[in-house]
Amino acid sequence: MKFYSEKHLHRPQITIIGYGNTLRGDDGIGAYVVELLKNEIKNQDQIILKTLHQVDISEAEELSESDYIFFIDVQNGKYEEDVHIKKIDPKPVEMSFTSHIISLSALLYAIQNIYNKFPVAYLCAIKGEKFDFDNQISIEAKFRAKEAVKKILQFLNRIIHLGVS
Repeated sequence: MKFYSEKHLHRPQITIIGYGNTLRGDDGIGAYVVELLKNEIKNQDQIILKTLHQVDISEAEELSESDYIFFIDVQNGKYEEDVHIKKIDPKPVEMSFTSHIISLSALLYAIQNIYNKFPVAYLCAIKGEKFDFDNQISIEAKFRAKEAVKKILQFLNRIIHLGVS
């Protein structure tokens, strides 16, 4: 199934961001999932895969060019599922002196207000186990990362036909 019709030729721009601290064990799961996705997604110029230490307001301009944004991060028991995907709704927040830390909802709100763009965004939260100073992902989190990759690919296949399973 194609998201766009041949008549309109709109190919949705998709940005996938894995973020977290790769020197804190499972906190680096977002970057790990992006590396796994790079092995699965090839020759798709409308998909941008990137990793960040943290998401901040400086990403707003680039993200405003996306039709879909997929954020990948670790979670520590906030959700029941090992891999939880949820839609992110834009919400205004009171800005503090620093803009180095911003919620995903506030980032989407900023994109709408600054650039008048309305990307659809999702968070893929993957349960982590260990957060010590270590650059290795736990075995349990690696297993969950593979599950997350499958779910993300299924999601992408609903938007554009990737030809991967």
